[in-house]
Amino acid sequence: MSVQMKPEDAAAKQAELLNRVWSDDAFKARLKANPREVLEEIGLPVPTGVDIRVVEDTDTVKHLVVPPLKADA
Repeated sequence: MSVQMKPEDAAAKQAELLNRVWSDDAFKARLKANPREVLEEIGLPVPTGVDIRVVEDTDTVKHLVVPPLKADA
């Protein structure tokens, strides 16, 4: 399944997600436990075959996400 969303719509949904994570511990726990379900609930569908992993930065642990190199780069 291909998921297409306008960038501005995706950005708004992502902002909604972060606001909710920062204000609702139960929601954050659900997101960590079952990210696909929670993302789809708020209107951010995840393509079939894509694995979502939720990680959280702390004062002493930071995560660096390295995107895949495009074949034509």
